[in-house]
Amino acid sequence: MKFDYLPVKPAGRSVFDTDSPRHTTTVILCATAVLAVLFANTFPPLKLAFYGIFVLAMIIPLLTPNRARPDGFMILAGFSFITVNFIVLVMHPLDGIAFYNALLAVACVTAAIIFTTIRPDPDQLYSFIRQLGLIARVLLILGLVGRVTEAFPSWNTETGFLWLLLFFVFIDPKISNLSKFIFTFIWMFNAYMVNDRVYLLVPFVVFIVYFIWPRITQSRVFGIVLLTLFFALLVTIPLLYIQLSFSEYREILDQVAIDYTGDRFFSGRDIIWFQLLNDAVNQGIAFGSGHATTPEGLFLHDVSAHNTYVSTLARTGIVGLATLFLVLVSFFVTMATKRLDPVIRWSAAFGVGILFKQSTELSLIGNNVALGVISWLVIAFGIIHYNVMKQHRKSSDQLMPFNKEKK
Repeated sequence: MKFDYLPVKPAGRSVFDTDSPRHTTTVILCATAVLAVLFANTFPPLKLAFYGIFVLAMIIPLLTPNRARPDGFMILAGFSFITVNFIVLVMHPLDGIAFYNALLAVACVTAAIIFTTIRPDPDQLYSFIRQLGLIARVLLILGLVGRVTEAFPSWNTETGFLWLLLFFVFIDPKISNLSKFIFTFIWMFNAYMVNDRVYLLVPFVVFIVYFIWPRITQSRVFGIVLLTLFFALLVTIPLLYIQLSFSEYREILDQVAIDYTGDRFFSGRDIIWFQLLNDAVNQGIAFGSGHATTPEGLFLHDVSAHNTYVSTLARTGIVGLATLFLVLVSFFVTMATKRLDPVIRWSAAFGVGILFKQSTELSLIGNNVALGVISWLVIAFGIIHYNVMKQHRKSSDQLMPFNKEKK
């Protein structure tokens, strides 16, 4: 990976010299972000409080007066998503759960679009990458020690959070490929130890997308078609899973899964997804059954929907799910126009991995707010990097003009 903007440090000083208020603030805010994750799954009032802390921790280190203009398609998609969510909110009886779920979904998408307007100084961006990469490596090592010695308790969604932080390890040009491989292996070992089989597939999805990204983005139409098929697959999988649970193959699939993994193929999510979608169909599949539609409300038990797409379809219907996909398409279309940027490639690859994992969890626009915000940061980070690089080249051309030879 090649960076042509690496910060130039004064003689005898490090770019991470903590005498710099900006760098000191960044370190403190990054540490605050990590602490916020530990409490991300508590009751709604604290969720909102820690959501605010986490947003500040992610945004403030990158803020500068110099901001980029967001893509018009992205603004239109985001506005459509926000509008539909508020329409659904007022269509159904308003209560605390509905208001919280709608506000959280809108806040996550709004934060994602704001991320794309951030254009910090190159050295500030590089420092941010280095610091989050350092946090990721420390937490991965602590997680490994904790797994082996059982000395440290694990927190909720530890596997997902560490995977997202691993993104900053991959885009750090100072970290060797061997080190990146080692830390990926450490993460996979941790995921295996907590028996998160779906997450073990995510690195393979990410690496495949990273290597084929330049090819699939050569044609904008082809890229959009491929992304649409991917979204269709994400929606089809849970529907197929539900159908299989009512078929004669249920016992066969359960037995095969038990023989090879020790767990049943149908874990109970088929029942959750069926009830959520059945409730939405009964009330109108176009706009869903409202933001108060949750497994907790249907089953009177503290369970998660375990699927962003099923949950969005149940709450906001086909229209709401379509606008969410439109937002995601706008991000990937924007990144496709800058497809050769290495950070763009990793951001797009990790983004596809995030969307793949959302088929078994609800974190992109709900449930775990800290995990959702950093997911959007990873998806948007390629655009942030491109904005920085573009401004850096423009400034260099203005300050150091070169005489071009006339041909």
